[in-house]
Amino acid sequence: MSIKWKMTSIILIASISVLAFYLLTIVLYEITRFKDEVAHEHLFQAQIIGASSEAALQFNDTERAHENLSFLKNHKHIIYSAILKNEGDIFADYHKPGSEDYTPHLDIPFNEVDRTKLTSEKISLFSPILLENEVIGWVYIESNLGEFFERLKWYTWALTGMLLIAVPIAMVLSYTLQRFISLPIEELAKKALYVSDKKDYTIRASKVSDDEIGVLTDNFNEMLAQIEEKDTKLKNFAQRQEELVAKRTAELLESEERFRHLSEAAFEGVILHRSGKIIDANKAALDLFGYDFPEILGRNLLEFIDSDYHPLLVEKMNTDEDNHFEVEGIRKSGRRIIIEGRGTSGKYKEENVRIGTFRDITEQKKAEQERKNLEAQVQHAQKLKSLGILAGGIAHDFNNILMAILGNAELAMLDLELDSPAMESIKGIETAAKRAAELSQQMLAYSGKGKFIIETIDINTVIEEIGQLLDSSISKKIEVNYELSPNLPRIEVDVTQVRQVIMNLITNASEAIGDQYGSINIASVLRKLDIDFFRQSHMREELPEGVYVLLEVTDTGSGMSEETLEKLFDPFYTTKFTGRGLGMSAVLGIVRGHKGAIKVESAKGEGSSFKVAFPLAERPVKKETAIQARATTAWQGQGTVLLVDDEEVVRSTGAKMLDRLGFSVITAVDGVEALSVYGEAPERFDCVLLDLTMPRMDGVECFHQLRKLDDKVRIVVISGYSETEVTRKFKGERVPNFILKPFQMSDLKERMQDAMRKSL
Repeated sequence: MSIKWKMTSIILIASISVLAFYLLTIVLYEITRFKDEVAHEHLFQAQIIGASSEAALQFNDTERAHENLSFLKNHKHIIYSAILKNEGDIFADYHKPGSEDYTPHLDIPFNEVDRTKLTSEKISLFSPILLENEVIGWVYIESNLGEFFERLKWYTWALTGMLLIAVPIAMVLSYTLQRFISLPIEELAKKALYVSDKKDYTIRASKVSDDEIGVLTDNFNEMLAQIEEKDTKLKNFAQRQEELVAKRTAELLESEERFRHLSEAAFEGVILHRSGKIIDANKAALDLFGYDFPEILGRNLLEFIDSDYHPLLVEKMNTDEDNHFEVEGIRKSGRRIIIEGRGTSGKYKEENVRIGTFRDITEQKKAEQERKNLEAQVQHAQKLKSLGILAGGIAHDFNNILMAILGNAELAMLDLELDSPAMESIKGIETAAKRAAELSQQMLAYSGKGKFIIETIDINTVIEEIGQLLDSSISKKIEVNYELSPNLPRIEVDVTQVRQVIMNLITNASEAIGDQYGSINIASVLRKLDIDFFRQSHMREELPEGVYVLLEVTDTGSGMSEETLEKLFDPFYTTKFTGRGLGMSAVLGIVRGHKGAIKVESAKGEGSSFKVAFPLAERPVKKETAIQARATTAWQGQGTVLLVDDEEVVRSTGAKMLDRLGFSVITAVDGVEALSVYGEAPERFDCVLLDLTMPRMDGVECFHQLRKLDDKVRIVVISGYSETEVTRKFKGERVPNFILKPFQMSDLKERMQDAMRKSL
């Protein structure tokens, strides 16, 4: 066998070995990447399902939960998924078609390390569903990996077999290579070294074989005898090399010209430089920076880049590797632009240079930032909507409880003597329940379903009342100063809402000072506000420049960082261990609801200042109306009333109150029962008190069905939602009589008096 085939065989075997190692590396990399992608995909899908299922778990909406899981049918590896309650019960689940009978035994791993499990046939994941940092449920996802691991086993055996075969072959061929190639060449090299060192051209190398090495030995011996002839040949070779260099120089000149044409036609800026010194640039680069070619030639590239990016650019320029970077460039006009650049090494006039390509991505970056801002706004709006729904639901149920407290307290006071020792205690219960009702209305207002009681007030009066209430709760180390301008114009607000704003601001100021000595300054002033004030403030819509009543609360507390200021009005953000109602998010909502604005100024360690602007009142102070005066007059009803409400406490309390007013009462738990009772003898009933939110048949449908049975039926609608929200539920249809929960005897008497007076 010739030496050519010997070397070919050895190289072939070595290539196969390298290829096997390379394939093994690729397979292991793909395996690792595939497992990571499956685990990441599970976590991503679990987070999407968890976020969209918070409301379903809160309101026990299994249909919605099944809808959230149904999109998993597009993932062929996922065979089973479930949404579990916090106790571990399955709330909703999904089966891959064909595996409907498969349901694994699910044990929730509360240890975070064990939430992802990988076996020989499947990978599974538990992910918690959080609401306000509390776990309300779990998402479970499971995928079948049996086929994947079978393929992995096949790869492993195949690669092992290749390596086992390659090792002995390599050893045998290595020995053969040494015997037939390495040793003869080593002997020939020693003789050549001897000739070079001793200049003894009489020595000859021994020929050991007839293959190419033997031929090389013969040629070596012949070369020693033909040195003079070789010298002539070298001169001829030198001449040919000169001709080749001349030809290569011409080709380089042609290449440079071709490069010039290509760079001038390119849309991106191209700059050639040596260690930053510019030696050439195309027209796009000149336009990018706003210079002419003589102005840029020979200058350092760093002169056109913001100094903050010089270390990065120097690092990129002092390397032979291709690289990518983003820097801030400075145009000749002084305008700053964001530049995306790429650097690579090349040849220019037979010298090593760096070739930089640049393009302006300023507008692209602006578009990306606008997209991110829009996404943040959408997420914030979704948070506010979710919180509004939750607040509305809680307040609605809370109103039913307050209905029983207020009603029974009032009935108890009617049964007691005025000088009874229990009278003051019951009045205390009534006062506390009214305050709770105000809070409930605030929650409903935040959700968009509440009642705003607009009054024309003097803000100084409200500040003084709240100051007296908070004196006992504020640390004695804190000095409270009042700077209230006298004779301020009145403002039109819901006094309960504004009271909540002032209390929140003063309480937050006190907590910012903590146990340290400090001061809180509360000021009110009439001030003309310009557009600059509103641009720096938080408001829902553009407000006109003009005169506003300004409330300012300033403290000497710890102040806020920029991060805290950015999230201050986020309803899901708090710096306190426990929350206080709706906090600053509610403050912002109330101020915006009154067409006002709030401006916050603060710095870490320098205290905070909150300025709240309210528009001036456009109407005079209301006088007590005839209806309010009439509520105190004696009136006694008669007849039978049908009271419809799904809450037993409301039915019980309402029946007692109607009985005190002189009515006989029959109750029904929902619309279906109400229609059945009323339909038996419509002439028996003089009026119907009808709740709106009920199971089986709600109040709106029951209202219309009662009208079909008797078009002259007297109906008083009762609800925890505002009259505006009730009208919306009736799709704009006028509701003749409405009473808001929780109500008292005086409210019920007034509405029943109006209803009984009308003949429908």
